[in-house]
Amino acid sequence: MLISIGAYDLCDGTLANGVSAGNLRLRFTRGIEVVQGLGDVPPTLFDRGTRRLDLSFTVQRVHTSIKASELFIGNHPNQVPQSGAIKLTTTGSETIFILNGFVTDIQLVQEIGATTGHSYRIVGGVFDVHPGRPRTLNQVITTGVSIGLWPVIGVDTPTTLTEVIDAGTTLGLWPSVPVPITPTTLNEVIAAGTALDLWL
Repeated sequence: MLISIGAYDLCDGTLANGVSAGNLRLRFTRGIEVVQGLGDVPPTLFDRGTRRLDLSFTVQRVHTSIKASELFIGNHPNQVPQSGAIKLTTTGSETIFILNGFVTDIQLVQEIGATTGHSYRIVGGVFDVHPGRPRTLNQVITTGVSIGLWPVIGVDTPTTLTEVIDAGTTLGLWPSVPVPITPTTLNEVIAAGTALDLWL
Protein backbone atom coordinates (compact mmCIF):
# COMPACT_ATOMS: atom_id res chain seq x y z
CA MET A 1 0.00 0.00 0.00
CA LEU A 2 1.26 3.46 -0.94
CA ILE A 3 0.51 6.41 1.34
CA SER A 4 0.70 10.16 0.76
CA ILE A 5 -0.41 13.25 2.62
CA GLY A 6 -1.41 16.08 0.33
CA ALA A 7 1.26 16.19 -2.39
CA TYR A 8 3.91 14.55 -0.17
CA ASP A 9 4.56 10.82 -0.67
CA LEU A 10 5.38 8.92 2.49
CA CYS A 11 6.05 5.92 0.25
CA ASP A 12 5.85 5.94 -3.53
CA GLY A 13 6.79 2.41 -4.59
CA THR A 14 10.53 3.02 -5.02
CA LEU A 15 13.46 1.83 -2.87
CA ALA A 16 14.59 5.40 -2.23
CA ASN A 17 11.19 6.61 -1.04
CA GLY A 18 9.68 3.41 0.30
CA VAL A 19 8.33 0.47 -1.68
CA SER A 20 5.21 0.18 0.44
CA ALA A 21 3.86 0.68 3.94
CA GLY A 22 4.55 -2.20 6.31
CA ASN A 23 3.25 -3.24 9.73
CA LEU A 24 -0.04 -1.52 8.90
CA ARG A 25 -2.37 -1.15 11.87
CA LEU A 26 -5.78 0.50 11.82
CA ARG A 27 -8.03 1.35 14.73
CA PHE A 28 -11.55 2.67 14.15
CA THR A 29 -13.24 4.28 17.16
CA ARG A 30 -16.89 5.32 17.45
CA GLY A 31 -17.80 8.11 19.84
CA ILE A 32 -20.08 6.24 22.25
CA GLU A 33 -21.01 7.82 25.59
CA VAL A 34 -22.04 5.51 28.42
CA VAL A 35 -24.40 6.89 31.06
CA GLN A 36 -24.62 4.71 34.16
CA GLY A 37 -27.88 4.86 36.05
CA LEU A 38 -28.38 4.40 39.78
CA GLY A 39 -29.00 1.06 41.39
CA ASP A 40 -29.83 -1.86 39.11
CA VAL A 41 -30.61 0.33 36.09
CA PRO A 42 -28.56 -0.86 33.11
CA PRO A 43 -26.28 1.70 31.44
CA THR A 44 -27.57 3.73 28.51
CA LEU A 45 -25.36 4.18 25.46
CA PHE A 46 -25.49 7.23 23.19
CA ASP A 47 -23.86 7.31 19.77
CA ARG A 48 -22.40 10.82 19.49
CA GLY A 49 -21.86 10.36 15.75
CA THR A 50 -18.12 11.02 15.93
CA ARG A 51 -15.66 8.69 14.23
CA ARG A 52 -11.89 8.48 14.57
CA LEU A 53 -9.27 6.53 12.66
CA ASP A 54 -5.82 5.77 14.04
CA LEU A 55 -3.46 4.53 11.33
CA SER A 56 0.10 3.43 12.04
CA PHE A 57 2.68 1.93 9.69
CA THR A 58 6.39 1.78 8.91
CA VAL A 59 8.31 2.70 5.78
CA GLN A 60 11.79 1.41 4.93
CA ARG A 61 13.99 3.38 2.52
CA VAL A 62 17.33 2.60 0.86
CA HIS A 63 19.41 5.74 0.32
CA THR A 64 22.34 6.28 -2.06
CA SER A 65 24.86 6.49 0.79
CA ILE A 66 25.19 6.59 4.56
CA LYS A 67 25.65 10.35 4.34
CA ALA A 68 22.39 10.66 2.38
CA SER A 69 20.56 8.54 4.95
CA GLU A 70 21.85 10.69 7.80
CA LEU A 71 20.78 13.90 6.01
CA PHE A 72 17.35 12.35 5.42
CA ILE A 73 17.03 11.48 9.12
CA GLY A 74 17.76 15.07 10.07
CA ASN A 75 15.44 16.69 7.54
CA HIS A 76 12.55 14.24 7.27
CA PRO A 77 10.38 15.30 10.25
CA ASN A 78 10.32 18.90 8.98
CA GLN A 79 9.45 17.83 5.42
CA VAL A 80 6.33 15.81 6.29
CA PRO A 81 3.18 17.96 6.28
CA GLN A 82 1.37 18.10 9.60
CA SER A 83 -2.10 17.65 8.13
CA GLY A 84 -4.03 17.13 4.93
CA ALA A 85 -5.98 14.54 2.97
CA ILE A 86 -4.32 11.15 3.43
CA LYS A 87 -4.36 9.06 0.24
CA LEU A 88 -4.01 5.29 0.45
CA THR A 89 -3.36 3.46 -2.83
CA THR A 90 -3.91 -0.29 -2.77
CA THR A 91 -2.00 -2.92 -4.73
CA GLY A 92 -4.87 -2.92 -7.22
CA SER A 93 -4.51 0.86 -7.69
CA GLU A 94 -7.75 1.63 -5.83
CA THR A 95 -7.62 4.85 -3.82
CA ILE A 96 -9.08 5.54 -0.41
CA PHE A 97 -8.84 8.85 1.43
CA ILE A 98 -8.80 9.83 5.07
CA LEU A 99 -10.00 13.40 5.14
CA ASN A 100 -8.49 15.91 7.58
CA GLY A 101 -5.70 13.58 8.65
CA PHE A 102 -2.97 14.65 11.07
CA VAL A 103 0.50 13.11 11.29
CA THR A 104 0.90 12.98 15.05
CA ASP A 105 4.04 10.88 15.36
CA ILE A 106 7.18 10.26 13.27
CA GLN A 107 9.81 7.95 14.73
CA LEU A 108 13.11 6.60 13.42
CA VAL A 109 12.97 2.90 14.24
CA GLN A 110 15.90 1.59 12.19
CA GLU A 111 19.18 2.77 10.70
CA ILE A 112 21.47 0.16 9.16
CA GLY A 113 24.06 1.58 6.79
CA ALA A 114 22.21 3.48 4.07
CA THR A 115 18.85 1.96 5.03
CA THR A 116 16.41 3.79 7.28
CA GLY A 117 13.07 2.81 8.73
CA HIS A 118 10.49 5.24 10.08
CA SER A 119 7.17 4.64 11.80
CA TYR A 120 4.23 6.99 11.43
CA ARG A 121 0.96 7.55 13.23
CA ILE A 122 -1.92 9.34 11.56
CA VAL A 123 -5.19 10.36 13.19
CA GLY A 124 -8.17 11.37 11.08
CA GLY A 125 -11.84 11.03 10.29
CA VAL A 126 -13.59 8.31 8.33
CA PHE A 127 -12.52 6.77 5.04
CA ASP A 128 -13.84 8.44 1.90
CA VAL A 129 -13.46 7.02 -1.61
CA HIS A 130 -14.87 10.24 -3.11
CA PRO A 131 -12.93 13.16 -1.54
CA GLY A 132 -14.21 15.52 -4.25
CA ARG A 133 -17.83 14.77 -3.39
CA PRO A 134 -19.75 18.04 -2.98
CA ARG A 135 -21.36 18.77 0.36
CA THR A 136 -23.52 21.82 -0.41
CA LEU A 137 -25.93 22.83 -3.18
CA ASN A 138 -23.44 25.41 -4.52
CA GLN A 139 -20.74 22.72 -4.68
CA VAL A 140 -23.10 20.40 -6.59
CA ILE A 141 -23.81 23.15 -9.12
CA THR A 142 -20.16 24.21 -9.57
CA THR A 143 -19.02 20.58 -9.78
CA GLY A 144 -21.65 20.00 -12.49
CA VAL A 145 -20.19 22.92 -14.44
CA SER A 146 -16.60 21.74 -14.00
CA ILE A 147 -17.32 18.20 -15.24
CA GLY A 148 -19.38 19.46 -18.18
CA LEU A 149 -22.75 18.27 -16.90
CA TRP A 150 -24.28 21.69 -17.53
CA PRO A 151 -24.87 24.02 -19.28
CA VAL A 152 -25.62 21.93 -22.38
CA ILE A 153 -28.31 22.11 -25.04
CA GLY A 154 -31.64 21.79 -23.26
CA VAL A 155 -30.17 22.15 -19.76
CA ASP A 156 -29.13 25.53 -18.36
CA THR A 157 -26.96 25.75 -15.26
CA PRO A 158 -29.34 25.15 -12.34
CA THR A 159 -29.53 27.56 -9.42
CA THR A 160 -31.89 25.72 -7.05
CA LEU A 161 -32.23 22.16 -5.79
CA THR A 162 -35.42 21.68 -7.83
CA GLU A 163 -33.58 22.77 -10.97
CA VAL A 164 -30.70 20.38 -10.20
CA ILE A 165 -33.15 17.48 -9.84
CA ASP A 166 -34.97 18.46 -13.05
CA ALA A 167 -31.64 18.78 -14.89
CA GLY A 168 -30.62 15.29 -13.75
CA THR A 169 -33.95 13.93 -15.01
CA THR A 170 -33.54 15.67 -18.37
CA LEU A 171 -29.99 14.36 -18.71
CA GLY A 172 -31.14 10.81 -17.96
CA LEU A 173 -29.13 10.54 -14.72
CA TRP A 174 -32.22 9.36 -12.85
CA PRO A 175 -34.14 7.24 -12.70
CA SER A 176 -31.53 4.81 -14.03
CA VAL A 177 -29.89 1.50 -13.16
CA PRO A 178 -27.61 2.82 -10.39
CA VAL A 179 -30.20 5.43 -9.29
CA PRO A 180 -33.63 3.80 -9.60
CA ILE A 181 -35.50 6.58 -7.77
CA THR A 182 -35.41 10.28 -8.59
CA PRO A 183 -33.78 12.08 -5.64
CA THR A 184 -35.81 14.67 -3.76
CA THR A 185 -33.31 16.06 -1.22
CA LEU A 186 -29.76 17.43 -1.43
CA ASN A 187 -28.34 14.38 0.36
CA GLU A 188 -30.10 12.09 -2.12
CA VAL A 189 -28.69 14.12 -5.05
CA ILE A 190 -25.17 13.81 -3.64
CA ALA A 191 -25.64 10.08 -3.02
CA ALA A 192 -26.97 9.65 -6.57
CA GLY A 193 -23.93 11.46 -7.97
CA THR A 194 -21.70 9.16 -5.95
CA ALA A 195 -23.52 6.08 -7.31
CA LEU A 196 -23.08 7.48 -10.84
CA ASP A 197 -19.35 8.16 -10.19
CA LEU A 198 -19.75 11.85 -11.03
CA TRP A 199 -17.52 13.02 -8.20
CA LEU A 200 -13.75 12.46 -8.03
